[in-house]
Amino acid sequence: MDKKRRAFLWSGDKSGHSSPSSCLIAWIKVCSPKDFGGLGIWDLGVQNICLLLKLVHRLQSPQSSAWAIWVRGQVDITTLQGDLHGDHWQTLKTILPLYQAITMVEVGDGNTCSLWNDVWTGDECFADRFLALFSHSNIKTQTVKEAKTSGIRSTLVPRLSTMADHELQLAQRLLDQTSLSAAQDKRILDFLKPDNNIDTGAIYKMLKARGQSSDPKATFIWNTWAPPRVQLFMWLLLQRRIQCRTVLFTKHIVDSPTCEICNIMDETPEHIIHGFSLGKEVWRRLNLQSMISMDMGQLHTLSNHTSTVIPELPSFIALVCWQVWKARNAKVFRNEEHSV
Repeated sequence: MDKKRRAFLWSGDKSGHSSPSSCLIAWIKVCSPKDFGGLGIWDLGVQNICLLLKLVHRLQSPQSSAWAIWVRGQVDITTLQGDLHGDHWQTLKTILPLYQAITMVEVGDGNTCSLWNDVWTGDECFADRFLALFSHSNIKTQTVKEAKTSGIRSTLVPRLSTMADHELQLAQRLLDQTSLSAAQDKRILDFLKPDNNIDTGAIYKMLKARGQSSDPKATFIWNTWAPPRVQLFMWLLLQRRIQCRTVLFTKHIVDSPTCEICNIMDETPEHIIHGFSLGKEVWRRLNLQSMISMDMGQLHTLSNHTSTVIPELPSFIALVCWQVWKARNAKVFRNEEHSV
């Protein structure tokens, strides 16, 4: 599926075939949200995980699902281990830790709450809070009820390190302070809709944003009145990935990176936008001389060089760059001369 989507994006080929040279940006970058420097294309792998989380959540809240009630009779709901097999079931097992990480458990009878992997007291699970103690555990599938019945010490190795022994006292104290009841354990989830279904869209955004920082170029590119094709062009331009001769040369598509218009300088993104005669004269006539020496990767900082704040400036710059690019293509491919 990604192969077909990639081919359609970069070459417009509906058959799903595209050469590596036509791909300008890594697909993982393309699938990043726009705020984080990507193109906002849906990441099907992450989206699939989010949708599968619905099934895991249904197993934890089985009241309205005959399938979930049946499954709970076949497996240990805490670990999803039991008499069920298949690739789909293995996939559900692999995403169980993610579900445990985004939920909290309000302990009732303790039967379905994992002692180590669920967040049931405080803001962290025991496995993360007591690292040394967890490494000394022989049984990592113990539930809170089992721990209350037999204690934590019975599942540990005979000899504990000093740190593990100290953590055991802290963990046992927290366990002793927890009271069990006849009610079932209750999952608390921030990503719930009013109908008790998971908000997969919110989880998707959270997963895609994890470990990333916002890109200051995003506002300059996407919060403009420029047409979508111009915005896409600016996204490529600010990453210096438009189809100039230096890019084509690195992909062994052309024999030389030299500009076909001036036949002197290498045709970089900067050379196309403000290096050759037409582009340079355009920016001079617009009294934007700061553009003439600007690296395209820093184009989003152009407003810092103006004396007043101009809300329309990003849109205007995008449209001028687009017209300069079109003028370059007209000269190279059709030998047409465009005036300033």
